[in-house]
Amino acid sequence: MTKPRTLGTMMALFDCAKLDPSLSAFVRPIEFTENLLSDEYKLFEVDPVLADEISDPNSSRVIELKDEPGKSSSGRVYACATERTYSVVETETSNTLLLIPNGSTLTEKPPDSEESQSVVVQALKASYLELHPCIAPSLRLLKQRMLSSKYHGPLDEDDCEENSEICDNQMRSANLTRLDLTTEFPCSTNELNYAFARLKIFEVQGFMRLVDPDYLIQVIRDIFFLADECAWDWRKTGFSIRKVIENLKDQHEPSVLKQIIGIYFHPRNTPTCTSSSDLSVFPRSSKICQLVGEQLLSVTNSFDLNDFKAVWKATVPSGLRPKLRKHLTCAGRAFCGTAGTSMDTNFSARGRPNADRNHPLFRTISLLRSEDLPDDTVESRLHALFERSAAWPELELASFLIDLVVPPDTSCKLHSDPVIGPLTFPCTANTDSDFEYIDELEGEFPESNTSTETDTPKPAPASVVTILSRLCRVTTVDQGRIYTEKYATI
Repeated sequence: MTKPRTLGTMMALFDCAKLDPSLSAFVRPIEFTENLLSDEYKLFEVDPVLADEISDPNSSRVIELKDEPGKSSSGRVYACATERTYSVVETETSNTLLLIPNGSTLTEKPPDSEESQSVVVQALKASYLELHPCIAPSLRLLKQRMLSSKYHGPLDEDDCEENSEICDNQMRSANLTRLDLTTEFPCSTNELNYAFARLKIFEVQGFMRLVDPDYLIQVIRDIFFLADECAWDWRKTGFSIRKVIENLKDQHEPSVLKQIIGIYFHPRNTPTCTSSSDLSVFPRSSKICQLVGEQLLSVTNSFDLNDFKAVWKATVPSGLRPKLRKHLTCAGRAFCGTAGTSMDTNFSARGRPNADRNHPLFRTISLLRSEDLPDDTVESRLHALFERSAAWPELELASFLIDLVVPPDTSCKLHSDPVIGPLTFPCTANTDSDFEYIDELEGEFPESNTSTETDTPKPAPASVVTILSRLCRVTTVDQGRIYTEKYATI
């Protein structure tokens, strides 16, 4: 049986270890309560900044613990703050930690004349919880949850007679509020708002709805038709939000209009649209072209690439320039393959990737959204992608992994209009693709080499390339790096 340490024993230990004698002032006797409360305490390791914010009595910041949606009690645990989400991992301590009441810890040397006071140990902990930043929520699970709450636009009596099935489905939609989804999905508030914008989940009359892409396209077309009717030079002056909502409020719910404008349009700091009384916005070409392209691909399993590009170009609003790589194939939204693709169509007789993969002849394109792929681990998503194709160019493959590796930009630009109320614009607009327009005459001519050269996506993030290099086999060809499954048999 272990003998208790007396003060004399501790002083002898200090002398043996040649420690500063002044440290002996912090030696205190301890007592253990009869009923330890170890199970009632959880010990977390957090960074100093977060610890100061949480412990500040005037701070409203809290950390909420949540488990995975649809999982049993053995699933993973997440700690959700306002801006970030952390996965919680239990780790053993090197020594048993003694938890004592607040204020019992000595921070300064007591006077020599003061007798040491014993402290009562309330709990023992041999493990603690680490917080590891992670990306949440699962877009795949959130989308699946919202499939029963689709929104096809306002329906009147005539619409219900013509489309009774859509009307019945919309009436039977699950009524999920923002609070319901906040409680169900483990993520921060900002990350959940980003996921709503990413999946086009809008708040309609107090309930969250997954908006049908056909309806989104119809609203955007109505906005451009309105500009044509009113002879607005939107390329220079943009669209007046007040005028758009005022003219379309009888066709579409104003609150839904504002949310659509917030995603597919964005204000710009130009001399012609800096009025504080009436905000003007410009169409985000990349988002609108991407929406139209995805909807065209959703009606068929596979589309001839040349035919698709012609239809896509004719379908987007006049003045917008669709770009295959920037908007679809290198954005985690679509996959380009060869007609009759199989596991060996992308390889030559020597087992090396064909150098003419980018040649449009006999190529097809199909819809492949990143949020529809497995997201448990990076390995599971890579496995699903290599089942689709044995070889992938770096930019195309990396675009499907960004969701799992790179934290999204959840910041927003807020604008308060005294007439139509607050507006929110996600701060993800970029200048090279979002606000690039063409005039009517240029749009009548076939694509030139210049326009093709501008369809160059940004390089893959370094963190994603590092993961690909570790998990995949890399082959360098004239067009760049090609990735294949590391242990695949070719």
